[in-house]
Parts: sequence; structure tokens; C-alpha cells
Amino acid sequence: MDHEWVVTVVDSAGAAVSGAQVALVPSSALTALEWPFASIAATHTHQADGRYEALAPLTPTEGKWTLLVRAPGKSPVVQPLLLKAKTKTEFVTSPSPRTAATLAFASEIKTSGTTEGIRCTRFNVTLYPSAEFVFITGTEYEGKGTSFRIFAQNYRDGLRKEKTLDAGTAVTLFSTDSRSRETCVPAVGGEWLEVGVFRFGDATGIKAGSKHSPVPGSDVSVVHLYQYLSDIGAADPGRVKEVGIFSHSWPGGPILFNTADTSTGPARDPDDFDAREKDFDPVNRVNWPHLKDAMSPTGSWHVWGCSATTHYMNLVREAYKHKAAGEDQHFLVNTTYMNHRVPPEKTRTIAERTTRQRVRAFMDTRFRSNTYMAAAASYLGLDVFGAPPGVGSNFGVTMYIDTKTYASVYAYFTQEFKPEFAPTHSTYDKGYVNYRLLATRAAPVAAPFSSEYYRFEQEFTPGGGKSTLLFANNRRVTLAGATGISFKVTPKKGFATAGKAGHLYELHDASDSKKSRAVYVQEDARTFLVDKDSLGKFTVLGKEVP
Repeated sequence: MDHEWVVTVVDSAGAAVSGAQVALVPSSALTALEWPFASIAATHTHQADGRYEALAPLTPTEGKWTLLVRAPGKSPVVQPLLLKAKTKTEFVTSPSPRTAATLAFASEIKTSGTTEGIRCTRFNVTLYPSAEFVFITGTEYEGKGTSFRIFAQNYRDGLRKEKTLDAGTAVTLFSTDSRSRETCVPAVGGEWLEVGVFRFGDATGIKAGSKHSPVPGSDVSVVHLYQYLSDIGAADPGRVKEVGIFSHSWPGGPILFNTADTSTGPARDPDDFDAREKDFDPVNRVNWPHLKDAMSPTGSWHVWGCSATTHYMNLVREAYKHKAAGEDQHFLVNTTYMNHRVPPEKTRTIAERTTRQRVRAFMDTRFRSNTYMAAAASYLGLDVFGAPPGVGSNFGVTMYIDTKTYASVYAYFTQEFKPEFAPTHSTYDKGYVNYRLLATRAAPVAAPFSSEYYRFEQEFTPGGGKSTLLFANNRRVTLAGATGISFKVTPKKGFATAGKAGHLYELHDASDSKKSRAVYVQEDARTFLVDKDSLGKFTVLGKEVP
């Protein structure tokens, strides 16, 4: 029996498409290639009215085949097929395992001069404007059982329910747990059809939600995401509608494996798998030169993880609490960090004496710079959503932020940064803010210098740690060790210059008083070393610190 496969191609408005590339090939021809299989040559040619017929008779063989339909500016249609022998000479073609939502098919036997007739399979393909969503999911490096790919998949399903993506939109997922990049498209019946998989390495033995150490050449890095986007930017500019990073995170960037950046310069550490603020700097952008081009002009990035720096949260909460005291009234903010051991141990403490004006200016810089979201927004010129400073994300059907948990934090930011501070509030996206929009605000007035401002930070490590006292003029005093180190502050007037006020700061080492240090910070920002008198008291004004 003879066979023919006829493909009719229209666009999403129903108009015939004459400039498509149509190929029907054994799936084995795609084994060494990556989606969307652009190098596969056409097997069909356009006849009329969007109808494509084979250039030469195709010889059917039982097994897996693939229909490929591509056209400039359109999302490719990739439909896996199964050819099964019905008789010794007749093969039946059917979509398998699912039918793409962009495809309809029918099969019939046309009568001819032969007794067997012709088995004719007809495909009706609809091409939609080029569109892709690209997600990457991190590992649960704390080993708590969280599978981040579930959140990405649920969000993908939500986009489809809300009709944010159409029947032709591809969704690509980089999975660190699976060591893979997987591309799927909407299928008939609300399902998804996998149309492309690339394996970075063997994932045997890796359990989702558990920690595994990344291996160069086998594991997914954020660099793979950037390079994939750059390739799209070179081949099909503007295709990507949204980039989503589902993982643990901190202000400096999403955390895929919790690797370290041991580089001493601006270039990325080649052994670092996590995202960094500096990824958008020129020295690193040369490695993904077309990343920006991949994005749709209305596209966006979304960092779904935390920005939960505890001290930032405490600063904001105290600033909100002290509104009635005025903008320049100082208040003390204390933060203690503990590890996750049993029993927990203190790892770091911060005591910061600051003002509402200073907190506002500090938080403003977090939206403009010094965070991954701000760096991405500045480079891309697109909406970049992330958690506000000091805020953690939660796990539900998707990742989200419980704004009730951070009620005073959101109240502060709304009070100080509205209307640009406008948290997302939809079924599948709650509590995140747009860093690009927040960076368009007029910068707040910088806080004036005050000798009363200080930040006393102690780091507790098995080796002893260190204690650092920082002032508003960026002068600092540091002592080795943390345990047994205390500090004292005393207001003074005329201590260095007649009529001028300031503050005397003393750092005391209980184990060795000879290591104790003191400085005097004057209201005009001049800073002096202070020495001990014969009684061991810090009363002797020393040289000025340049």
C-alpha cells in the first residue's frame, strides 16, 4: 500500500502559511540534536493554500517518527508520532504519547487504481507567534526534601489556566535534580507534551529534595541558563516571555547548589554554580552576548526565592515602629544569627544604631543596586520581580510570600516606597515586587553624617572570629575574636575640638586588655585614635585618622 502524509499549515488567525519548513523523519534522526532541531532539512514542499506534500515518496517503517513544522517568527511545532504496521504493507500513523494542542490529524484510505488504495494521513498545524518561558530549579542543599521543580511545573500549569501562554508556547525547564533541560508544549486535554530533552549528566542515584554536590560537566549551572538564552537571542530574538528561577535565594542571587564564589576579581568563578549579581557585568556578559536579545520587550524575570536577610527585616520593622519619633531620631537594632545545630549556636550578632532616614536610603540602594534583582533589571531594562529586602518566601502550590508574616515590613515599604512598591497579588504569584519599577523612583535624600551612628558586628567561629565597629564615615575598628569582646559608647563634647560634640567608642578585650582599642568620632566626621592614661582609661586623644 502506498502512503502519503499531507500537512496543512495556518497561523493563529487562520491564514495559510506558505513559508514553513515541514519535515517528517524517523525520531532516530534527532538523537544527537537539540530542540527545536533547526538543522533537519524539509521533506515537504508547499503546494498551495498552506498545504505541504512530500518532496519525494517517504518509505514508512514501524517505530517512532517526528513531525517538525517551523516558520520565521513562529513557535515550532514538534509532534512525536508512532507508526504501527496494520498489515504487511499498511502503516497507521498516530500522535504519541500525546497530541500537541497545535495539531489535529485524520487518517483515511483513498481509493486508487490499485486494490489497496493509499493510506493518507492529514495533519492540520497551527503556528503561533514565537514564545517561550524558561525556568530553572535549584537543589534542596539543606536536605529537607523540597523539590523545586514542582513549584515551576505548578506555576507553568497556572499560566496555562490563566491563558497567559497560548497553545504554541514552549516551556523549558532546567532541573538541577534531574541534570536535564526539558522542553514541553501544551497538549490536547490539558496535558503537556515533552518535545525535547537534553541530559547534562547521569542522574541515577540523585533524589529530588536531597543534597548532591555539583560536578562540572554533569550538573546544571546558572551559566547554562544564560548561554541557552544567549543562543535564543542569536537565533530568534524576542522569543522569551519570562525567565523564572525557583530555588533558595539571598539578595546576592539565586542559590542552585550553595557553592562558593572564590574568585578575587569581577569574573565568575568557573567552579561556582550559583547566580551572582556580577553575572550582568561586562566581563561576564561577553560569555552570553545575546542573552538580552532573547527577551521579549514585554518580558520579565522572576526570582522566586528568599531575600531574607534577618538584619534587613529588623531594620525595617524598627524603622516602622519609630515613625512617630521623627526621621533623624536614633534607635538601636539588634540581630542575632544562629546555626541549625542541636542545640543551636550563635554565629553572628549585629547591633546598629541608626535612623529612619538612614534605613530608607539603605533600602533604596537595595532596589537600585547591590542585589541580583537590581543588577538584572538594570542590564535587561525589563521588569524583574523578587522578594523585598528582609523577606522570605514560602512553599505552597507555587512559591509565594506570606505578606501577613511580614505585615510590618510590607507596611513600611508601602509607606515609604509607594506607589512603585506594589506587591504581586494573583493566584499563582503573591508578594513579589518589581525592582525595575522601584529603581525609577527619585532617590531619597541621604542621611547627614552623625557620630551617633554605629554598627557593631561580631562573627563567632571556631577559630575565634572577629569584632568590627563601623561608623557613618566608613572608618572602622576591628579586633580579632568575638567571645569576650565588648564595646562601650560615651557622648562627649569638646574632647577633640572646642565646642564640638562627638562619641567615644571603646572596644574591650576581656582576655587581654592590651588589645583593647578606642576611637573618638566627632560631629564633623573627624575621627581620632584614643589612648589609655596611666590608670588604663581611654582619655588621651591620639592622632587623627586620615
